[in-house]
Amino acid sequence: MRGMRTSDARGGFTLIELLGVIVIVSILMYFLITRLSGVDETVKVRVARQKIEQIAAELADYEVDKGDYPRSTFRTEWGQPPNNLNVGCEALYLALWQKGIDGAGLGEDLLGNHDGDATTKRLTVNPSLDLFELQDPWENPLAYFHHSDYGRKDRYSSSQPDTGEALESELTARKSTKTGNWFNPQTFQLISAGPDALFGTEDDIGNFDSGS
Repeated sequence: MRGMRTSDARGGFTLIELLGVIVIVSILMYFLITRLSGVDETVKVRVARQKIEQIAAELADYEVDKGDYPRSTFRTEWGQPPNNLNVGCEALYLALWQKGIDGAGLGEDLLGNHDGDATTKRLTVNPSLDLFELQDPWENPLAYFHHSDYGRKDRYSSSQPDTGEALESELTARKSTKTGNWFNPQTFQLISAGPDALFGTEDDIGNFDSGS
């Protein structure tokens, strides 16, 4: 009987062995989740580039029709912006959602109101007074600079995707580190803060090649 009990005990898992299995499974799960998270971020980066290309194409059509790209400042008839956040992108929204342009076919899924501000009167074809921004896949505003505003310092609000932490960044249009010239000197710049939600870092995404 004692021999059978000893054999049965050896046939099962000891507490230490079970703990070891749990640790190994936990490590495997960690690497799996990390890998899947990385894939998700890669997809969002690709989507961000596609969105920027889509907006840029619509702005090219706007320039052909109007003779210039939308300004990144508020028009006189719009009055003053409610605050000093996201101004360039909000001005872009107001320009593209005017009567006759009607969003330039971009779609409402691009719109967000990260700083929660609003106009005092209706300024677009939309009934809502929300002062929207065009946003990236991380639901943060896309920075926008008309070439006449290169050099201006703008403040943008954003949120850290994982924690929801509120962030603010100050940025200007981007220059080439090789030549010191502005990217897209005669047109405009569209910039996403990228996965880290902070403008001015290496993962920013723009309608230009920042590798130079």
